[in-house]
Amino acid sequence: MSRLWLALGVLLAAGTAQAATPPPVIRQVLANGLTVLVHPDVSVGVVAASLQVRAGSLFETAETAGITNFLHRVMLRGTKRYTAMTLAEAIEDLGGSLDASGDIEDGEVRGAVLARNWEPLLKLIAEVALHPTLPGDEIERERRLIQSALQTRGDTPFQRAFDSLVRDLYGAHPYGWPSVGRPESIARISRASLQAYYAAIYRPDRMVLAVSGNVPGDKVVKLARGLFGDMPAAGAPLFSHA
Repeated sequence: MSRLWLALGVLLAAGTAQAATPPPVIRQVLANGLTVLVHPDVSVGVVAASLQVRAGSLFETAETAGITNFLHRVMLRGTKRYTAMTLAEAIEDLGGSLDASGDIEDGEVRGAVLARNWEPLLKLIAEVALHPTLPGDEIERERRLIQSALQTRGDTPFQRAFDSLVRDLYGAHPYGWPSVGRPESIARISRASLQAYYAAIYRPDRMVLAVSGNVPGDKVVKLARGLFGDMPAAGAPLFSHA
């Protein structure tokens, strides 16, 4: 999860710019294996949170290329408590943002809000991560959006040249294709495939929750334990090309 550590490092640097001694980062590993990182910073008025899961292109095949990103985009399209519209309204009411995507070595649900709304933000992130419904109509809508993005990517000279260079460097390794996938794989991925992949990657030992901003660190850890502590411990490992 190199991107998570990079992001956390940037947050730490911002927090130390006005203080000689940086506030400590709280690190707790829950009993089921999920890691919680909290960087309290009273000098800011906002809170950013990122729930990352060990997944991404590295764990995909030519047939499933882009499934991590596809899954996370659809996870925002509906949960047990929210539709895509009511979820968007809920985060708007908090004065913040909520997004999800997949990258090379991780999938992520992330958000940012005014500091006073840190608790409902974490609850929304947990809702998206733990209770996605993956509605069939939303899957098809997101499939069309991804395919359109891939078409645009292929029509952009710089991006086309970059993708060609990466393919030459990595060959058949998953690093050789974009994290958003390939047209042929995105066309084949079914709802059942997304459900099975979700079940394989959303295990607490593969997950890190990082929170930074004007938050009470001990209360964040307590809430995280309440939201994620009931997840069952790890099962069989997911295949990796590493």
